[in-house]
Amino acid sequence: MIYISDTSTNPYFNLAEEEFLLKSITEDVFRLWINAPSIIVGKYQNTIAEINTEYTTLHHIPVVRRLTGGGAVFHDLGNLNFTFIQNMNAVADTATMFSRFTLPILKALHSIGVEAQLQGRNDLTINGLKFSGNAICIHNNRVLMHGTLMFDVSKTNLSKALKSRPEKFIGKAVKSNVKRVTNIKEHLTLEGILQNDIAATALRERQRLQEQPSTEFHAKQTTKPQNVYCAKPQAEQQTEHGVEPQTEPQAEYADIQWFKDFLGRYICLHSSDITPYNFSAQQQQAIAELEHKRYKTDSWNFGKSPEYNFSNIKKFSAALIEIFFNVKDGFIKNLSIKGDYFFIRPTEEFIAAIEGTPHTREAINKKVGTLDVSAYFAGVDSEAIVNLFF
Repeated sequence: MIYISDTSTNPYFNLAEEEFLLKSITEDVFRLWINAPSIIVGKYQNTIAEINTEYTTLHHIPVVRRLTGGGAVFHDLGNLNFTFIQNMNAVADTATMFSRFTLPILKALHSIGVEAQLQGRNDLTINGLKFSGNAICIHNNRVLMHGTLMFDVSKTNLSKALKSRPEKFIGKAVKSNVKRVTNIKEHLTLEGILQNDIAATALRERQRLQEQPSTEFHAKQTTKPQNVYCAKPQAEQQTEHGVEPQTEPQAEYADIQWFKDFLGRYICLHSSDITPYNFSAQQQQAIAELEHKRYKTDSWNFGKSPEYNFSNIKKFSAALIEIFFNVKDGFIKNLSIKGDYFFIRPTEEFIAAIEGTPHTREAINKKVGTLDVSAYFAGVDSEAIVNLFF
């Protein structure tokens, strides 16, 4: 098995890397990776139905479709993702796969006093609260299972970025199952960390790193780390003056980087024949090409949504407008607008201009910006009209 500890936080690249690993690498894979704030939607989801497009546009939050099924999830720098990729040696149902691949994660958490468990088919929970959702993709004879580990995720941003609106959408797409969530950090104790030598050592190292002068700390943070985390932890460090005493660890240094270091070392030390792995320049180029060809395109992230119908109604001070339309292959079709409003240009003209536009906020905003909206809907501005489509 190879171990990949990624430093990229680019969600487009990271999802492209998942596909590359599944389809181009023959060894078993264990991978840890972190995304900058982003929404990751399931392969068969209706993207627009799952996200608050006004919020994601305002905060420049990328929306990326993944290869696996399941629901939409919010990632930020407080969330750690893990991936296992292996050959399918025997026929197994998805429940069995989820159980097998999440077991090492659960054991690692148990070793630091966090009583997590697999609940239902694919969720990891603490006291009934979800902190991890997991999904599977099978390609040829290879199975990829990846999952989130909410360590210190902003719950406020999560709730604002994900916004399912089932009353407006009728379609075949898979809707996300919204559940109460928790962060792993809320359940950590220093006592629990110290009962595991790997976790304690990683905490001391993280503490020493952060207590260094800011310039030296910044240099170490921005230097690409070497994957040396499969080595056994050292309780003491030998210096030219003898044995350096252990620092007294403090729980405040148990951040997402500590958790990533700990989990990587734990899995490595409890796995046989695992080797750190770094991509070649050629492989990185192949991933970058896949990123731009697929994962950064609206046709993949939005256009892959199944056909669906949308309706919305809004009462303005000067009008009441109701819209209906169908979306197929990501494009608006059969737009109908009804309501109580004044106009000096026919609504049919507005409809003709909008039909055929991709059902994305960016595309509709651009199209509406070319039209004299007040002529079609007196007393209603362009932004309000755009919001009607979401």
